[in-house]
Amino acid sequence: MNPDIEFAREMKVAMDALGITQAECAQLLTDAGLPHIYHTTVSKMLAGSRPFRLSEAVVIARTLGLDIGRLYGAPVWSSRERLIENHLRVALALLADNSERVSA
Repeated sequence: MNPDIEFAREMKVAMDALGITQAECAQLLTDAGLPHIYHTTVSKMLAGSRPFRLSEAVVIARTLGLDIGRLYGAPVWSSRERLIENHLRVALALLADNSERVSA
């Protein structure tokens, strides 16, 4: 299996589980330190027409709560609690972003 395709599939599952759009995902990744990530970039990554850079994959995995090691064949060492914590962190970031938009 192509690692980029598998990573894109897991990224899409995580985005769906979090209920975020490609644009919201792009904003989260930009906020996490990835410059020049737009919704079109996320769309191309998910479609497999743009490969992931390692630095991007690490930030995407951290931001969306993915276990990058598991995706690339490493033993599973992360716990369910770590995944839940990552999802909560993303949800809180979305809430903070939405509250900033409402108050503006």
